[in-house]
Amino acid sequence: NKAQKSVQLKSEALNDLALFFAHTEEVDGAYRYYRSKISDEETHKQMAKLAKIYNGQGKHNFEVAVYKLLIEKEPYAEKAPSHQSAIVRAFASLNQKDLVRENILRLIEQYRPGSPWYIYQEQNKRKNAIGKAYDLTENALRELVTEYHQDAQKTKDVLTYELARDIYKQYIDFFPESEHVYRMRFFYAEIVFHLGDYEIASKEYDRVVKHDVNGAYTKTAAYAAILAHEKIVSGVKKEKKEGKIGTESKNKKGNLGKI
Repeated sequence: NKAQKSVQLKSEALNDLALFFAHTEEVDGAYRYYRSKISDEETHKQMAKLAKIYNGQGKHNFEVAVYKLLIEKEPYAEKAPSHQSAIVRAFASLNQKDLVRENILRLIEQYRPGSPWYIYQEQNKRKNAIGKAYDLTENALRELVTEYHQDAQKTKDVLTYELARDIYKQYIDFFPESEHVYRMRFFYAEIVFHLGDYEIASKEYDRVVKHDVNGAYTKTAAYAAILAHEKIVSGVKKEKKEGKIGTESKNKKGNLGKI
């Protein structure tokens, strides 16, 4: 019927517009145009669609600009955590480690329990949004740190190890009750040891052992804790590592535990 055809034509026109704005790279202009023609809710949807197009085109700086604009315009939106998570991913694609670190912290701080966003969702009885934000943040950190850890093991790059270390620390601090925290703490200890911070490594390995005496990583952690303690007793609490890290003797004939 005419009504269905009209809706279809409108949808097609909006899709064409998204492609047009992706080509012109006019983020603010796209937002202004949509706001003048369609509702705020539809504007949000179309801008999110534009961000996904930029992502597919590898234009991650423009993708970030769209998501930042959406968060700025609607800071309490249910999808705000998802947008912030997408920003983290975009900076990861751009290999901008400092901005990845900065925006992971923002993801945690802005949507954690007690944050203005969290309180707003509670006041408006949006329990589902709170649960989704928790799961999204937990998954985002766990998946991202796994990728960085694997990359660090391949490249031996100290900066990549340090970024993975920082994300592991944020994870175990903010998700202490997660079912994955035992594994995450073990790999945090592995990286800290590999970076030469034996005092912290010793404590973290001990926590792994106490967490689950029969766990998959417990025997390795117990042995590594002894090695870390021996370093401390010998007067080496910390060794500064720079550039590339070679394979160091630690467990199973010197290989750092593979993630």
